[in-house]
Amino acid sequence: MKKKTFIAIVLVVASIMVISLAGCKKDKPAETPSAPANQVETPSKPVELDTNKADSIIKDLEKTDPEAAKAFAAIIAEAAKDAQTQTLCPVEGAKINKDIFVEYQGKKVYFCCQACKKKFTQSPEQFLPKLPQFKK
Repeated sequence: MKKKTFIAIVLVVASIMVISLAGCKKDKPAETPSAPANQVETPSKPVELDTNKADSIIKDLEKTDPEAAKAFAAIIAEAAKDAQTQTLCPVEGAKINKDIFVEYQGKKVYFCCQACKKKFTQSPEQFLPKLPQFKK
């Protein structure tokens, strides 16, 4: 056998062995990055609390499982309370600093900085739609 033919056969056999040992990568699904198990993803926009739907669920639960209905009602009440908690500055939209606030119509309004506090006091009505404590 010629030397070139022998080398070609060895290369083909070696290639087949490498491919069979490595396996085909097409069979494996692509890995998607995921959050660590202990990390919960935060919604990109606020979730609205539908109290009418919650009341309907509570009424249905009361028929079959009164204890579960009480527990669910407590969860909904806490969520409704949290929905009224201000977490963002109404001027800049940044995280609030609990040390920087004004009292407006009997309610505290928090800000991220003194400059935002000043802007708010000059024209508070324009920022009220951004404040959960003033939503009905």
